[in-house]
Amino acid sequence: MSHHENHYTAPSRLTRAGYRLAYDPLRAGYLRQLVASLELTGTERVIDFGSGAGSEAIYLARALDRGGRLTCLDISPTWLAEARRRLRRQTNVDFLLGEAPAAALPAEGFDVVFANFVLHDVERAALPATLGALARSLRPDGRFVVVEPEASAGSGRGLVPSHHRLRADELRYAMAEAGLVEQSRKVVRPLFGSAVQTVYVKMGRVEPHISGPTRSTESGRMPM
Repeated sequence: MSHHENHYTAPSRLTRAGYRLAYDPLRAGYLRQLVASLELTGTERVIDFGSGAGSEAIYLARALDRGGRLTCLDISPTWLAEARRRLRRQTNVDFLLGEAPAAALPAEGFDVVFANFVLHDVERAALPATLGALARSLRPDGRFVVVEPEASAGSGRGLVPSHHRLRADELRYAMAEAGLVEQSRKVVRPLFGSAVQTVYVKMGRVEPHISGPTRSTESGRMPM
């Protein structure tokens, strides 16, 4: 997950080195398991939305070893440059700078969208347009895999403050509005705290049958 540079200064050289030399090595096992859980065949086209430093992108690119291709999409030029450096030996990766709605993603051009600890950093007012753009980029029956910190009571540990987290009903409603239906969910254990990994499937335009959540006006951001 990257800083949003509209609200944060660009990450320092020390911060980037910290990810590369300390934080990511400590959670390498978790990231490998996370990518393995996607059960990729190696032929898919995958978007890593909010790819940041390329922490999970390196494992995604390696998993796409049968003609598959990865697109790293991030709003931060600094983090995208860091991801380019990290993945410089991978020949199956494209890098795209910008917000999802303005990124000119090809319609139905991808099999999987992967969003790891990033959706809570999208301003609530911008979430429908962001999810809509990503959903349109998915082929029919494509998967949208989300990992977000738990928002339930008692799950306050971790790097993302509890008041800044997406509630399950809030995310489910926004996904339904984008034509995505929840298929499965499970608790996972990143380096700090706990998180929920949820898989949504594109079923075309779906009219939600659940009440809309109370919209959060909180717009603070926290990197992961």
